[in-house]
Amino acid sequence: MYQRWVDLLFLHWSCDPGWIQDLLPEGLKLDLWEGKAWIGVVPFQMKNVRFRGTPAIPGISNFNELNVRTYVHDSKGRPGVWFISLDTDSRLAAWLGRGLFGLNYFSAKIDFERTGKKITWHACRRGEKFSDKMGHRIREDLPEAVPGSIEFFLLERYHYFVGQGRRLQIGQVHHRPYPLAVADVAHWYQGPMVWNGMKQFPKPPDHMICSSGVDVEIFKAEAV
Repeated sequence: MYQRWVDLLFLHWSCDPGWIQDLLPEGLKLDLWEGKAWIGVVPFQMKNVRFRGTPAIPGISNFNELNVRTYVHDSKGRPGVWFISLDTDSRLAAWLGRGLFGLNYFSAKIDFERTGKKITWHACRRGEKFSDKMGHRIREDLPEAVPGSIEFFLLERYHYFVGQGRRLQIGQVHHRPYPLAVADVAHWYQGPMVWNGMKQFPKPPDHMICSSGVDVEIFKAEAV
């Protein structure tokens, strides 16, 4: 599947590994940075989503998404992403994401506003009362993440994992390194934490950064 990820905001909190490990399926271990686990909240736009050999379809191929994720590796040491949840304002995308890719998708109302370099997100999962708002201003550009940096650890992940019952699966994600910029974050809530029954963090994000976007090719997950 081909798509473009646009106007990404990466908010990350460090936390005690013992709290997050219980959220993972058998066969996955937390990937730690300086002894800490990390939870990411990532709003962005999906553009030109299409299957191989098919064109993008207006009104269907573009939508908004909000992910809650953490970082893991399997028994072979392959690093990747474990999605705690994925919220989208496309019911079709939520249905396909669950049915085709086995990912934990939910239907949500997500509004995206951009004025110059200022971006604001409003989101609420359907059936939930607690809404979320995130806003930031794009500042100066940054170099691409290099191996060994916290940015590379958090952002440059080229596998995702899916737990189908007792079967663990791994899928590949191909894209160029993210173009990065400083994110001057004005406000954030922790609605996605509440929707997932998780505790809220009593502190601002430990790491904040944004990206204009990348073209992406995603492959269906296969058995580990």
